[in-house]
Amino acid sequence: MGWHPTSTHPARHSDRRFEALSCYCEHMTMPLTSGGQILLSLTLLLIALWIHHRNVRVVLISAAMLVAVLLSILLYALYFVSDYFTAEGINEAVIYHLRYGLSGAGFSEYAGISVSVVVGLVLIVALLSYVEFRKHSRLASGSSGRMQGSSAAALICAVLSLTANPAIADIYDLLFAGGMGSVSVTNFHNDPALNAEFEQFYNTPQLIQIKKQRPHLVFIYAESLERTYFDEKIFPGLTPRLKELETQATSFTNIMQAPGTGWTIGGMVASQCGIPLFTPSHGNSMSGLNKFLPAASCLGDMLKSEGYHLTYLGGAKKRFAGKGTFYETHQFDEISGSDELLPKLQDPAYVNAWGLYDDSLLDIAFEKYLKSAQARQKFGLFLLTLDTHHPNGHSSKKCEKMPYQDGKNPILNSVFCADYLLAEFINRIRHSPYGKDTVIVLMSDHLAMKNSAIDLLALKPRRNLFMILGPNIDQGRKLPTQGSTLDIGPTIAPFLGYKMQLGLGSDLMNVSHKSEARSRFIQDRLLGWREPISRFWGFPTIKEYIEVDMDKYVVRIDGQPISIPCFLEIDGQMETVIKFPGYTTSMDFVRQNPRDKAFLLLTECTARNPLLPQGKTCLFAGQGNQFHTQFVLHDKSQFSADEVRRMTGARP
Repeated sequence: MGWHPTSTHPARHSDRRFEALSCYCEHMTMPLTSGGQILLSLTLLLIALWIHHRNVRVVLISAAMLVAVLLSILLYALYFVSDYFTAEGINEAVIYHLRYGLSGAGFSEYAGISVSVVVGLVLIVALLSYVEFRKHSRLASGSSGRMQGSSAAALICAVLSLTANPAIADIYDLLFAGGMGSVSVTNFHNDPALNAEFEQFYNTPQLIQIKKQRPHLVFIYAESLERTYFDEKIFPGLTPRLKELETQATSFTNIMQAPGTGWTIGGMVASQCGIPLFTPSHGNSMSGLNKFLPAASCLGDMLKSEGYHLTYLGGAKKRFAGKGTFYETHQFDEISGSDELLPKLQDPAYVNAWGLYDDSLLDIAFEKYLKSAQARQKFGLFLLTLDTHHPNGHSSKKCEKMPYQDGKNPILNSVFCADYLLAEFINRIRHSPYGKDTVIVLMSDHLAMKNSAIDLLALKPRRNLFMILGPNIDQGRKLPTQGSTLDIGPTIAPFLGYKMQLGLGSDLMNVSHKSEARSRFIQDRLLGWREPISRFWGFPTIKEYIEVDMDKYVVRIDGQPISIPCFLEIDGQMETVIKFPGYTTSMDFVRQNPRDKAFLLLTECTARNPLLPQGKTCLFAGQGNQFHTQFVLHDKSQFSADEVRRMTGARP
């Protein structure tokens, strides 16, 4: 496909985290860091409290100040807890998991910070309330309620403190600016120029066999095990075994993290489908669909068509973050998470907050590898490890007497253990009777989120891990070609005997100055291509009817189930875009709906009008942001496509 870098200027992916401050900080030439935002916000808040405490005597102003202070504290708590998990504040990973589901997440390991935040909030609220009560109890009952200059100054400082709060900036960025690699958009804009540009760069997935030999594939997603851990100056002796394997591998040293790929399912989608994980509704809230990117052709689909038997094994619950649905949609034969793998453990109690320890998972995986190889059918075995999960990791029993250095940094102990376990697992495969017929891919699913070594990781430019070991690799080599996890699929294909086109990815083995420029251009443009990328969710067209089933709490479009509550944007051809409320409410979808689009909204009746029946679900229909029809839904209802047109006013 042609590419003309002079025809369109790349949109620079600037950090818009601090746009909320621009109204009064336009004179700044550099954006504040998050630490600078916190310092500015706290300073303004303390000034407001000082002015208020010394001068303000108006009960109404005191109440407003108390609300502002409490809101500030809640926002600080939200930001610090999110930043504790992500090291990036409130980002797309936080929103994704809040909306998609937290089932299976190992939150017991965060009990300490969670309890501390709750206790701290209670104590601060109690203290502030006590101080305000004491102050006003001492005031004369006849004190003036007149607004004074000090009252205005205190309120202005409090409002500016809220504006400077990093949580406000992050939430604004996710809701409106689409920054930080945001995974979603509130509106589903159709920009013909951007759509055409995306089509120019998107390679229709295609697999062409170039060699007769078709080896087995073992594909390992190592949780957060980024390449930065290999830096001897920062982490001396941390990964000796994997570094030894790297001398016998093809290794890529400049794999960056593109927007929409910075958490596990995002990394999986990028590496297997060649696209980032974007959706049309806020917060990537696609849990209401029973298919995961069904319109995308991914690695699993192509390998399945070539006769590969595909298996996914993960230590965590497969439903967490929609992993199970993703692998089911893309033709994996066997999909197992912790629920399916627990019966295979000799000691079912030997689990951590997330699921299986890696020594258990890798032993099960090796048994599966041997059985699959003995079956003499080509197979792909995909694994996801857990031990190096932030914030502190979980070292397996095999490593209980193997601390890293003085053993004081828990995540580094877990990385040191992962180095041992992964190298052992890889060597077992390579030294097995079937090792000469197996390609092994080892990659980090994403860069590490905030953990006990995050300050050390930040000392150097951070990159993802990606190495390939296989029978056709005579000696190790390191390639500094710039790429991202979008390029993983096309790069591993030649090692399996194929040439592959896959979405926005490129084969990093065959690069030129032009292809490197193409890769940089794509990463810069990704956020602008959210709308066409979101179409891979394959939203249905209302061809015959919609059916509402209140027993199962779903609406079916020509048989395809969609969970309620939901918002269906409908164009003149009855094609839909499906959105699910998250941080954006159902009514917000109506207010933001384009004038030329009809809609159906299925949600609580009181979401529109508190006088409507409590506890009931309604169907609202209309055009643009105008309501035309509403029904209280009972049991099962069916509406033909013509009835939908009449209810909504949709025009062909």
